[in-house]
Amino acid sequence: MRLTWKKDKRERFQAGPPGRALRLDGREVAHVLPVLVGWRQEQNGWYWHTVGLPFTHYRNTCNTPVPLQIDAEEQAKQYIKDLLNAGVKL
Repeated sequence: MRLTWKKDKRERFQAGPPGRALRLDGREVAHVLPVLVGWRQEQNGWYWHTVGLPFTHYRNTCNTPVPLQIDAEEQAKQYIKDLLNAGVKL
């Protein structure tokens, strides 16, 4: 199984910097996005959430953003790796 990152295509529809999608064998399993607050859409860190996983494994960290995009990416990747190591079929 191969985990890869791809620039998120949805940057055209949101203010702020683009996010990224984590893919497992070509299928999206997580997104990393900027936290945008207020009517001016000021950036306030980064969060990640899973995509297309069973509800019991869904995770969204928007309430606990991290300051750097690389940190959010690492957290998301580690979560998916932990699920795979636990034998969860994604």
